[in-house]
Amino acid sequence: MTSSTDYIELKYDRDIAHLITAAYTSKQRIYLPFTDYGTGTTIEWADGNVTYKEGVIASTNTTNDSDTTILTSKYTTGSTITIKVYGDVKKFLGATGPHNSYWRSNMIWHSNTALKSVKIVGMSSIIHCQRAFANAINLESVDLTEFDSSNVINMDYMFYKCSSIETLDLSNQDVSNVTNFGNFFDGCSALTDLNITTWQTTEATAMNHMFRNCSDLPYIAPSSDNNRATAEFTLNTSKVADMNHMFSGCSSLVKLHPTNWDTSAVKEMDYMFNACSS
Repeated sequence: MTSSTDYIELKYDRDIAHLITAAYTSKQRIYLPFTDYGTGTTIEWADGNVTYKEGVIASTNTTNDSDTTILTSKYTTGSTITIKVYGDVKKFLGATGPHNSYWRSNMIWHSNTALKSVKIVGMSSIIHCQRAFANAINLESVDLTEFDSSNVINMDYMFYKCSSIETLDLSNQDVSNVTNFGNFFDGCSALTDLNITTWQTTEATAMNHMFRNCSDLPYIAPSSDNNRATAEFTLNTSKVADMNHMFSGCSSLVKLHPTNWDTSAVKEMDYMFNACSS
């Protein structure tokens, strides 16, 4: 159960948010990246305004509701817009590419471009992180050390095209119920230091494109590991059916030690190490 001290903190660059949606004249807004607000969610906006939302917003929704969006023109040029979310958030919402439409998922795709920082504390209510930060190309700071992800079942495209992130420590994440890791780090081209050493992926069935185009990543082990170059890659793959393009485009990957991998369930491995040129 989510407690009163649980929250999600999102920080956006006002100028990027204002510019990126300029083509959508009346929609120069930040759209919160959620589709299911559960039984009730409180949102604290940077201007001191507090709103409340519950239930589901469809990905095809086209309204500019004042509860979950904010006009960028309300904030001064050069400012950072900090938003805190408390309550029963259950599902993130995003997109895997831009669409020529006013759908909510498309607006979130554009808003994510302005996302600079993410912190999640607790929030065990969350069950889907699918496309959570997709297209957050300016995201630099990610703090999930206190995120209770024990109920999450889907993480595909979670950090898709987060091309500014250099370091990710996800070692505290409980991913034991996650089935889909497809495209998780896909396009994290600046990532050089990754810690997922404690992950228990016993329920995982999909890891396709998981590390695709992580072109600066030399090892799938943290820099703090003195034996990084020989560290074992210990993800449980006993139920994984799809490893298609899993490491494709990892052009800086020096060594990989998939010790004791169980690939008996795998049906797709095409282009698994495509363009791993190091």
